[in-house]
Amino acid sequence: MNRTFHRQLAVELLVISGIGYAIFRPISFAARWLSESSPIPFPLAIALAIVVAGLPLALMIGFMINGFSWTGPMLQDGFALLYIQVVAIGVGISC
Repeated sequence: MNRTFHRQLAVELLVISGIGYAIFRPISFAARWLSESSPIPFPLAIALAIVVAGLPLALMIGFMINGFSWTGPMLQDGFALLYIQVVAIGVGISC
């Protein structure tokens, strides 16, 4: 397994979870503001925010998993699956 850093897996998961929470939690506040200040309903606003916020987070996680290299498998063939997983976790955090 290609590891992010030379740390234990639990520490790596904690770091990645912390980054995800730091990005996705404020998104729910932005989605609520968007739904209150526009005719967009809240479920659509939160879905849009999660899809948009998931892209940079998936890129960061893929970059870290690849050992800080842009040419590894997580940013090429495995990126679609990584993005879907990040968005699914974002739904859990934001809802």
